[in-house]
Amino acid sequence: MRSRTSRHATLIRAASPYRLTGQGRRAQLTGLSSATCQRLGRLIDTEQAAWLRDLVDAKSIDAALARSIARLLFQAEEVLEQGLWLRRLPVDERTRVSIFLQLVSGDRAWPDGEDLFEVDVNLLTAWIVGSSYTELAAIAPRFARGSFSGASEEDRTADAAEWIGRIAFPAGWCWSGIRVLFSGDEESIPSWIRSAIELAYLAKPVHNSCSELVFRVQAR
Repeated sequence: MRSRTSRHATLIRAASPYRLTGQGRRAQLTGLSSATCQRLGRLIDTEQAAWLRDLVDAKSIDAALARSIARLLFQAEEVLEQGLWLRRLPVDERTRVSIFLQLVSGDRAWPDGEDLFEVDVNLLTAWIVGSSYTELAAIAPRFARGSFSGASEEDRTADAAEWIGRIAFPAGWCWSGIRVLFSGDEESIPSWIRSAIELAYLAKPVHNSCSELVFRVQAR
């Protein structure tokens, strides 16, 4: 698997299918699919992901960095498949699976910029910087049926909690994978950022105030 443009996309040494490259070994450690590792690896290599270096030794995350994190996470199939964009495609399940497989294989363009993809990014961004379920519910569009179709704040808040329940773990897992892939540059992204992704801890290090973290989790 050779890429002409990115060293991160090279997972196996030429003429030796069982000898992984350094990047291939890191990809294996992530537990993510090879397609996701190659896609994320290519993105990490670009100037568009230069913001990752701003996270080295970071003590907090502002809204702009949170959006960059959320957008990068939704480049992973493991996260995308749980979002509104895929689940709300107006097609039957068989076609939905076919579309997903086309995305993974590269036969279909990633849905960057499409309305519901951007809604997914906006929701995860808001979560990372500490928004409540009620605030997330206000961001989500109202649908005719299914999740986020209710008129009451309580129903929409419950739908926001369900959305986070689907997204938080794969997003946190994917972020750990990004840290592993990025660590090939011998710089370390703080591990506490995964907690911000999974628990929406005001985008600050967890160890600064464990009692406040417990309070926020119980309050949701």
